[in-house]
Amino acid sequence: MSSNRLNSARFLKRHEALSVSPRKMVKCLSPGRSSETCQTGRRSRPVPSHCLFAAFTGTPMPDTVRLHPDISFCRVSGTFVFLDARGDRYFCLKGKQANWFDDIISIQHRAGSTPERAAFLAHLIRTSVLTRSPAPGRVLAPCGHRPADRSLLDTGGAHAKGSVVRFLVSWLACVPMRRTRRIQAMLEDVRRRKKQITSERPAEDVLPLTRRFHALALYFVTRHDACLLRSYLLLRYLVSAGVKADWVFGVRLSPFSAHCWVEYEGCVLNEHLETVHEFQPILCA
Repeated sequence: MSSNRLNSARFLKRHEALSVSPRKMVKCLSPGRSSETCQTGRRSRPVPSHCLFAAFTGTPMPDTVRLHPDISFCRVSGTFVFLDARGDRYFCLKGKQANWFDDIISIQHRAGSTPERAAFLAHLIRTSVLTRSPAPGRVLAPCGHRPADRSLLDTGGAHAKGSVVRFLVSWLACVPMRRTRRIQAMLEDVRRRKKQITSERPAEDVLPLTRRFHALALYFVTRHDACLLRSYLLLRYLVSAGVKADWVFGVRLSPFSAHCWVEYEGCVLNEHLETVHEFQPILCA
């Protein structure tokens, strides 16, 4: 459904590898020494990782690195795709940069590194993709969201007689977001409201309540509204009813496309199952 796809032209401002040139970043550590090895008599040994990192940053190598709180990523066919919520953009790492980032995830860069890997790690920290411990951040791991196994749109059933006022309040709250469409602001609002829920709605009420939402949305939401706004409206509606649903973002390559939808306990609430399985989850909020 094209109306439910994210506007790739807006959010995909730079769908390419980070502009890191190892040739520009790699420098000799000192005159008379190779940038990759230190000469000790007849033998040569690799330069320790912490020495390389310190040479490029001027600071000691951090014990651990973490993912910036506003960035999430996934792996698609050997390419790492990132969602930067603060910048409303997607970007990716491929080729050598993907291999270097894979080393960083598996902590192999500490055992022995090259100037390129050390410089690349320093670049990721400098551009705030990664943070040094103990700075705020999340575990450096790809999105581990499990794919849904069913969809509300693929099954029938009666809808509940929900409150029209609740829907109108949620719809009016989304009007300012229709202009800005800032992912970070929407995510922060949803997370804050989910934390404020004190008593959750019974699970058996969620599907009928969502069907009621779809019946009302026909009069207020058009097919031209992107999936971002439709999902945000559904989340505001469900949260106001005491339902802690999940907001899932997904991506695919060749050609690049981004999508988002709402799930509750493994059930997609506003998209067909066949469609969401085309996308690799990159964020679940």
